[in-house]
Amino acid sequence: MSSPTATNRLARRLRLAAFVVVVCAFGVIIAIVVGKYWAGELQAATARMKADEIAKACDKYMIDHGEYPHELADLLAADQNGKGPYVTRDTLTDPWGQPYRYDLEGSHRSGRVETVLPDVYCTSPNGRTFFAR
Repeated sequence: MSSPTATNRLARRLRLAAFVVVVCAFGVIIAIVVGKYWAGELQAATARMKADEIAKACDKYMIDHGEYPHELADLLAADQNGKGPYVTRDTLTDPWGQPYRYDLEGSHRSGRVETVLPDVYCTSPNGRTFFAR
C-alpha cells in the first residue's frame, strides 16, 4: 500500500502535468489565431504595395506615351520604340490570385477628391478594397 504522503505527491504531480498541458494547449491556440491575423495583414500590405507599383508603372507609361494605358495589359508589352514592359504579369495579380482592377476614369474612390489619375485597386475575399495611393 502507498502512504498518504506518496498519494498526495502523486496527485500534485498529476495536477501540475494537467496544468502544463492546458497552458501548452492555450499557447498553440493563441499561436494559430495570431498567425492567421498576421498572414491576413501581410496579404493586405502586399496588395497595397503591388497596387502602388502598378500605379507607378501607369505614370511611367503616361510619361512615355502621353496618355495612361487603356488597360493594365498594356503595361506588359514593349512598344516600337523599346519602351516597356513596365510590369510583369505576376505583378498584375493580387495576393488572392485575382487580377488587379483598373479604372481609367478614377471614379471608384468614393468620398475622395476627384482626380484625373486612374484607379488601381483590388478587393480581398472578405470585401476590403485596397487602392494605390
